[in-house]
Amino acid sequence: MAKHDRTLIALGLVGLVLLAGLEILLLSSGVLAWPIWVLFGLTAVWLGFAAYRLALLRRDLVLRQHLLEIGRELASLRESGELLDHLVEAVARLIPQADKCVIHLLGPGGKRLFPRYTTAPTPGPSMGMPADQGVAGQALQERRVIRVADVTKEPAFLPLSSGSDLRALLVAPFYVAEQPLGTLSLNSRIPGAFSARDAEIVSILAGFASNVFYQSRALAQGQVQSSHLAAVVDLLEDGILILDEAGRILRHNAALLQVIGLGMRDLTGLSLSENSSDEALRRLARLVGALDSTPERGIQRLLALEGAPQAHLRVIRTPFTDRDGNRLQIIILRDESEHLRQLHTQQALAAAAGLELWALQKRVLEGDPHQALALAAEMRRLAANLADPCLLDGSPSLLQREPVDFSALLLEVYRRFGQMADVSSGLLAIKCPDEVPPILGDAERLGRALLCLLANVAHRAGEDTEAILRVAVEGDILSVTLEDTGTPISSSERERILSHPFTLGEALPTDPAGTGFDLYAAKRIIEAHGGQMWLADASGGKTEFRIVLPIAPAF
Repeated sequence: MAKHDRTLIALGLVGLVLLAGLEILLLSSGVLAWPIWVLFGLTAVWLGFAAYRLALLRRDLVLRQHLLEIGRELASLRESGELLDHLVEAVARLIPQADKCVIHLLGPGGKRLFPRYTTAPTPGPSMGMPADQGVAGQALQERRVIRVADVTKEPAFLPLSSGSDLRALLVAPFYVAEQPLGTLSLNSRIPGAFSARDAEIVSILAGFASNVFYQSRALAQGQVQSSHLAAVVDLLEDGILILDEAGRILRHNAALLQVIGLGMRDLTGLSLSENSSDEALRRLARLVGALDSTPERGIQRLLALEGAPQAHLRVIRTPFTDRDGNRLQIIILRDESEHLRQLHTQQALAAAAGLELWALQKRVLEGDPHQALALAAEMRRLAANLADPCLLDGSPSLLQREPVDFSALLLEVYRRFGQMADVSSGLLAIKCPDEVPPILGDAERLGRALLCLLANVAHRAGEDTEAILRVAVEGDILSVTLEDTGTPISSSERERILSHPFTLGEALPTDPAGTGFDLYAAKRIIEAHGGQMWLADASGGKTEFRIVLPIAPAF
């Protein structure tokens, strides 16, 4: 259009020159030249109109250059505060008749618009305004700029905190891909202050700002998600290691050095090498080097690392390519020591229970038929212990916790103990205070733990054996002491029977301490309740077990 108008101006100038020359020629020959003057005037008018059009186009060209510069400046901003400052400054420069500029953004629920920036803030907190009402709500819903010449004649206008001198209003929506973000509002005290050109300028600025708002919000969300991901990785119990193609460490978490048994420090940027002076780099190099030599393949292996407290590690390698085409490896080091310990304990429990069960079955086949019921009850207790996850995990979450009347529990345990096979009358005496505070625990498991302890006493009892169980309350602790005069447990057996139920070739049910299965079960159940159980040093060839349990808080 500008090129077309420039052509018309050039043609008009040429026409004026030709008409002027023709006029001079006609005047010199005495011919009447009024038609030439008419044409001359019309050409001059057209020339003026074309010049006016060219001036408008030049003004629009300058405006568009300003808008492009503003768009580039907005695109370079990432902080929301800088973005709002720059946007309002641009509006004030291009539309000086605006008395006030307000930027509203949608809240988290998308239901209300809240003022995030204003050139003339009002005192006190703002509750925002409904996003589907008023002129702003109309602009958001219709995705277009709305120009109100006089708000006093506009029924959709919501006064809210606007001043009484507000007359003209211009509202442009912020939105990206049909997703509303907020509005840009201009106020003026002069009715009809905003023109269609002003609406076009505000629409362009709102479009620029919408994209930048969206990118800024996406960047902020990405940073939050990245921060959350980094926090999650740092909280993992598994060691995480990311290597580049040259074997340099790009990232690792805190658990990595704990898994390989070394102190905390930053290894980022260092290279793995078995010849390194850094012990951590040497250990990691040995672990990675023990994997398949083809880094393109995912692999996992269970490896033993000498010198580390967790000797058994499962090392998992997964190759991947990042967005820039770099080939990387993510390596996970998982401590399998506890898992292997539980497997070993499980095998020992099964072996010990198998021997105990074999011994009970033999007694049923060879013994008095009248003891069959008592032996069957012992088998049920044996099976319950073997199936109890507390013996492996020891977690309090496995317990069915409730206030337990310990005196009543002791009476039930005493009754069931008297029904066990080969238990002579008068073997056990109980000394308990008249009033014992309740303990918070699992009554069935606590009773079974006490029966396991008493079963060991019965196993070692002779004809003249005596056993006494004493209960005492010491502050917020319940203390239980079980002392017997049966076959003593040697010092070499003490450590084995409380730390491990059975070691192949080391114990049999016929041994003085048995396989240790019952004592191990009792100890694990007591520990799951937050208590402790141990063998105390007793004089006179006696055996003394001690248990402490926390008393339940007041209910």
